[in-house]
Amino acid sequence: MESIKGIGFLTAVNLFLFFEKKQVKNRREATALIGLDPIVYESGKKKTNKRISKQGDGYIRNLIYMAGMCAIRTNDKIKEFFERLVSNGKKKKVALVACMRKLLIMALAQYKNAYLEKTH
Repeated sequence: MESIKGIGFLTAVNLFLFFEKKQVKNRREATALIGLDPIVYESGKKKTNKRISKQGDGYIRNLIYMAGMCAIRTNDKIKEFFERLVSNGKKKKVALVACMRKLLIMALAQYKNAYLEKTH
């Protein structure tokens, strides 16, 4: 996971342990377990804006936040993705959360590739 620009040693180790402990199966589950999944508050006919649920592991979410901040500066793919979202009218915080989710999914893919190679 350290091969992904923006993810350092501490974040990689904690993500690996998190994926091992929770036995994360797919990206949707990983996003929900960390609290980056969107929720909509509804009451009758009133619907408020979507927000992230923040119901997952706050420590891992903070690590991914800092990794996202670093990746916007160092990782070309994430930087292009962030700039494209901002130029399309998204707020910078919303674009940052999207980058955090993308980093999480990239880390999960790295974990799964390493895990599958180890077991087979």
